[in-house]
Amino acid sequence: MYSYREIERKRGIDEVDEIGNPIRTAGSRRRAVRISRLMRTVLAACLITLIASCDDADPSTAPDTLVPDTSVPEPDTSVPEPDTSVPEPDTSVPEPDTSGPEPDTSGPEPDTSAPEPDTASACPTPPFGTALGDTLADYTLYACDGTPTPLSRACDAPVTFINAFAGWCPPCRTHAEEAPADHAALLAAAPDARWLFVITEDQSGQRPTLAYCDAIREAYQLPMTVLVDRDGAFPAHLGVSSPNSWYLVLSPGLRLEAKIKYAKNDALGVALDLAE
Repeated sequence: MYSYREIERKRGIDEVDEIGNPIRTAGSRRRAVRISRLMRTVLAACLITLIASCDDADPSTAPDTLVPDTSVPEPDTSVPEPDTSVPEPDTSVPEPDTSGPEPDTSGPEPDTSAPEPDTASACPTPPFGTALGDTLADYTLYACDGTPTPLSRACDAPVTFINAFAGWCPPCRTHAEEAPADHAALLAAAPDARWLFVITEDQSGQRPTLAYCDAIREAYQLPMTVLVDRDGAFPAHLGVSSPNSWYLVLSPGLRLEAKIKYAKNDALGVALDLAE
């Protein structure tokens, strides 16, 4: 058996201190240096061998994670070509829907009856005049509502009685009061007779208005046709100088049979005789 000191000596420890820690001697230090050099030589050889093996290794076999891929992909700068194709228009025309209801051709039968001739349009016929026996020319008067009323509308009457009334004329007003009874007597003798009560002037000697026409008709309760001379030319058309108290009697075609001033009853007698 070796003692502790002998064992330590063989391990290169020559001495120990008083508590047993080894004390390196010169011999032990030389052995430690040789061992250190040997170890450095072995480590150097290992490093050389490792480096050589790394240089000879195939890079392709190395793991991907060891060598990062730093390459940047090139951007796609290609521009797609636009679609310049134009779709062909639909030129097909839909057929019309002819399945509609059939038209109603069952209309009223046309009126083929010939219209009655307008005798007023052919009357009066020239030559015209204002003397007894002459044909009186047509002249337009106006009803109280403003309706134009030509004398020719009385062309086909068997007898036409005309009196000229002025609002300022006393005999005219008296005869206007008697006019309803005289008109009834005339129609009793000739139911188709016409009486035209023509207002030539108002109470101021002015041309009568439609309102004045309506007022006179209502005031005297005149049943016959009441007209106004809005143009103021009716006396001259009759061939007389004054606008008041004239009485005319016309036969068919506006033939002048009597033209009398003031004597209303005489003119009415001519009209009754003509109606018989």
